[in-house]
Amino acid sequence: MKSKSFFKKNILWFILAAAVLVILAVIAVLIFYPSSNSDRIDPNVELGIPSTGISELAAEKEAERLAEEERKAAEEEAERQAAEEEARKKAEEEKKAKAEAEREEEEKREKYGETYEEYSRCMEKVRELEKTLSSDPSAWNMILCNPTHPLPDDYIDGIELSSIYGRFQVDSRIYYNVRAMFLAAEMDGVNLSMVSAFRDVDLQTRNFNNKKNYYIGLGYSEEDAYAKTATIIAVPGTSEHHTGLALDILTPSYMELTSGFDQTKAYAWLVEHCAEYGFILRYAKDKTDITKIIYEPWHYRFVGIENAKKIMASGLSYEEYLGVLD
Repeated sequence: MKSKSFFKKNILWFILAAAVLVILAVIAVLIFYPSSNSDRIDPNVELGIPSTGISELAAEKEAERLAEEERKAAEEEAERQAAEEEARKKAEEEKKAKAEAEREEEEKREKYGETYEEYSRCMEKVRELEKTLSSDPSAWNMILCNPTHPLPDDYIDGIELSSIYGRFQVDSRIYYNVRAMFLAAEMDGVNLSMVSAFRDVDLQTRNFNNKKNYYIGLGYSEEDAYAKTATIIAVPGTSEHHTGLALDILTPSYMELTSGFDQTKAYAWLVEHCAEYGFILRYAKDKTDITKIIYEPWHYRFVGIENAKKIMASGLSYEEYLGVLD
């Protein structure tokens, strides 16, 4: 009897355990495998976003992206067309300018004949030289020579000189610049007369002493005569004429080294055109306190075309331009 009762009791526990397992299995299926899609919870709905609005929002963003791409493409195309138009206009202007230059050149060739031919040959040399020039203050074309910056003792010995207009001499490297400038003035109906160019120390000394003795004869003391002369004629060793790069220029109708030269047609032409050939007006009227030299509208100094244009346009004295004011 005991054995039978024990068996029955075990059977009941087994059935109960099986029932529990079945119930757990059903619960697991319900939790992890919903019966249909309609039973699933849309996270967007939980966040308050209608599920039907998702596709519309994506479509709007895509439309905005496409519109932005179209806008950028339109801008790029407009810029491209503008650049092409600008390039076309520039090419046309250059073509017209070239044609005009060729026409003017032909007119000058017909009008001035050999004078223009020589001018053209000189300008070829001028352009070749310009390519080699520097704006460095230590370069030969930029050397500063003034009362406080005398030339080195051996400087003059190293200059190669060329004769021009008879008795005058210039640094051989600027011969064609000088010649081209005088020819250009001639073709413009302006007569230039060179009255001084390179001067060695001996000649400068004679000129200086003659002027100093002139003032002594007027009653100046030796010291005052020296100081007065030094504002008119550079002290030997400090004259730009020692470099072979300086010219004194007048005109046949006015052959005096006085300020009145600035009232001549020749002066007006020089001030307007000298930089085109590499020269500057060295001793301006309003810069005498800096240059320590009187106003000399006849004195022109070679520095090179690019440098000359910058200096003349700046309105600065050569010392100011170089930043050397001592």
